[in-house]
Amino acid sequence: MLSVSCSSHDIDTTVTPQPGLSAGGCMAGFTITLDSGGGDIRSRLASRAPSEGDYEAGTYAENYIDIDGKDFMILFFDKEDRYIGALDNVLVIIESSDGSMKRYRVSGTVPVSVVDDAGQEFKMMMLANWRHDYPQPEKGSALQDIASSTLAAYTFDYSDDQRVGRERPIPMFGVSNLISGQEFDPGWETDLGTLHMLRAYAKVRVRAHGDGLPITSVSLTRGNSRGYRAPLGVSRQDDYVHGSYARDYYRKPSVPADSEQLTDIPFIHSDNDDLWTLYLPEFANLGLDADGRPDPRAPLADDSRARIRVTFDGHVGYEYVDFKYYSAPPAYAGEDAREGDYFDLLRNTVYDFILRKHSGSAEVDVEVDVQPYAEQVLRPGFGLMRDEMGDLMILPEKDVNGNDSLPEFFMDYLHRYGKEDILKEFPLESLVEGDYYAIHRGQDGEMANAEVWLKDIDGARVLENFRPKDDNDENCSTRYVELYFGLDKYYYHKDRDGDRRLHHFQNHWTVVLDRKDYTVFKSPDNLWRYEVESFDATNPDELYIVADPPEDADNYYFIKVTNGEITNEKVIIPKNP
Repeated sequence: MLSVSCSSHDIDTTVTPQPGLSAGGCMAGFTITLDSGGGDIRSRLASRAPSEGDYEAGTYAENYIDIDGKDFMILFFDKEDRYIGALDNVLVIIESSDGSMKRYRVSGTVPVSVVDDAGQEFKMMMLANWRHDYPQPEKGSALQDIASSTLAAYTFDYSDDQRVGRERPIPMFGVSNLISGQEFDPGWETDLGTLHMLRAYAKVRVRAHGDGLPITSVSLTRGNSRGYRAPLGVSRQDDYVHGSYARDYYRKPSVPADSEQLTDIPFIHSDNDDLWTLYLPEFANLGLDADGRPDPRAPLADDSRARIRVTFDGHVGYEYVDFKYYSAPPAYAGEDAREGDYFDLLRNTVYDFILRKHSGSAEVDVEVDVQPYAEQVLRPGFGLMRDEMGDLMILPEKDVNGNDSLPEFFMDYLHRYGKEDILKEFPLESLVEGDYYAIHRGQDGEMANAEVWLKDIDGARVLENFRPKDDNDENCSTRYVELYFGLDKYYYHKDRDGDRRLHHFQNHWTVVLDRKDYTVFKSPDNLWRYEVESFDATNPDELYIVADPPEDADNYYFIKVTNGEITNEKVIIPKNP
């Protein structure tokens, strides 16, 4: 049994606990991840080499956890997988600095009862985006009961649930391996490591090959009406994270017994990139072998499994595409994979199809890629990472003299395909921290037909470079960018610090929205930054900033700013009027 000085009988609750202690518990924290790691693009490149196989990065919307709505729950289990308590006073912050929502930091209070009951061996579980429908386990109940509880099952709305994002986030689940030998030190927050989360949905994408007939409709022949927010049979992280593309992640679908099979489910079409997309619960396409495991060479009958139904422009009738390898599988699919192997539709996995049909041909050429969502960085063509949109990333590197330069293969690529204009419009010396060149491939996926863009640290495409300094230009010293959020595009003016410009004063002080969505009043050199209490875009020349309060702890203090100048006028508001 672990006895630590942060248990309740060691704390005098009449005094304020030290940092890292709680009256009745110990402070602990851990990281949850939906991708390869936090930090900006450069640090991720430097800190982690890519692994074999392509992993899907996940969009901002697919990585989103409803922190503000407190739509999450963190549970603890002992070494026998019995429930012993939950994390209290939970604080969750976004740790990703690239705006991707892929990495979060969780901290809170571990109740004394958990520490005492667990000893130095326990597991933790996180549930997120369950629409606040969380099980309330009793002490001693089994870990496996969480996934199979009635609250873990959900009904999937094929219309509304396609709008993945803040209003309709994807349910998630994660559980650690057994944590052993963990001590909780008084005065410190104990780090419990990293928890990898699984999204509950599968994702299917379909597009036409550039030199074939355009696609006019896509639908799924069968899909389940219900799913489980957590996978059945998973009791530790090693059940779904193996560090290998061929084995990640969970390999067997979890389907509620009362799920109905729906038919003729339409995909959502994006005009921007002519992509057809569908999110859905897990679906079993495979029969089982003698050991009860899904058998990729024993698919269910045509009228029992999920297939993709497609129509092409200028062609009469439907074409059916199966979830299977139509040619030799890639090496990263595993040494046991064979041409003709079928797939189940699994959570946390993306199924990518490129279809090519020629006029008058009876056949459809199918290219398929099965990608678990990223827990490792990507390595597509050139051995490069891909960003959120799947664009190939080219970052500056240092030459032998320590100067910024571009990789030789990239310069050869630009010359070979006549794309050098990108370096005239956005020369290397004009880049700021976090910028990178991106190769954006079109419908045909061909490098020769790709566009080359400049993107910033948030993955936004730079449309115009920085304007010159001008007292009377609202957007002086900013550049114009385009940012995708799901299927929508947004346009902003951003300054050299990556802040979004809201207003510019003639003295070049500005009001901006920073990368954490705080409104800030800042100096031209960015040395002075003040949190803005109130800002009215219809009357931008007058605002109030938050002042550092004196020892008077009973009031809030604000200072008026007029035409970009900080005045001596203060506003004092009682905290408890």
